[in-house]
Amino acid sequence: MTSDRLNEHKFWSHQPVFEMESKIEEEVNEPMDKNSENSEISQTPITLPPGFEWCSIDIRDPLILREFFEFLEENYIEDSSSTFKLEYSEDVIRWALVQSGYFPECIRCIRFNRTGKLIASIVATPDNLNIGGKKLKVVFVDFLCIAKEFRSKRLSPVLIKEITRLSNLRGIFQALHTGAIVLPTCVASPAYFHRFLNPKKLLTSGFSTLPDNMKLSLYCKIHKTPSKLSTPGFREMKISDVKHVTKLLNDYQQKFRLAKIFKKV
Repeated sequence: MTSDRLNEHKFWSHQPVFEMESKIEEEVNEPMDKNSENSEISQTPITLPPGFEWCSIDIRDPLILREFFEFLEENYIEDSSSTFKLEYSEDVIRWALVQSGYFPECIRCIRFNRTGKLIASIVATPDNLNIGGKKLKVVFVDFLCIAKEFRSKRLSPVLIKEITRLSNLRGIFQALHTGAIVLPTCVASPAYFHRFLNPKKLLTSGFSTLPDNMKLSLYCKIHKTPSKLSTPGFREMKISDVKHVTKLLNDYQQKFRLAKIFKKV
């Protein structure tokens, strides 16, 4: 890795991930490092700067859930102009984090001692992946968020090290995460697809813009949802369908080298 790359990724250049320029043989399908024994993993949390403390929060508690919702609402993903941001409802947060077999201690947060206020979070959710034909237990890392006034404290590496430690104690040594910037090393890049449901509202809010030489009436007509479905038999999924849908989905996923394995819960 070049010196410029080392400076650019001071944290990731020392982690067990491949360098950006690495070329990996297609048939290689194994961890970079061997899994550690439990006795080799630190039983104590990663040291925080003075004035901060670790906590694992219980999302099942309505008051804690509300606190976490408000923290994300104020500080989570937004565009550079702070005009648009992702807002997860309390129900969505609970659904995303409190899954079957979830690790309560891996909903990890940092509080500011002086006020007790939440100022940072990171979450690891266990799941199964199919990687090149191998089934592997992994964690999906999400909700990495730091309050705006504390983003100069370099807490991201500390959060990642702590969630790594907790996942390792659970016997899991591989993780996936998504990000808006390129970090060592991407295994896939997704694309977002949007379906405009209320084009007038999206124009008013500034989310979209009216193309040149196009009337509003035509714009709304283009984005109008069809009144009738063109696919015969297409209907809302029922509880009784879950078993069959799970099998169909997992069968389809087998065509990919990297895919989540879904389970019926």
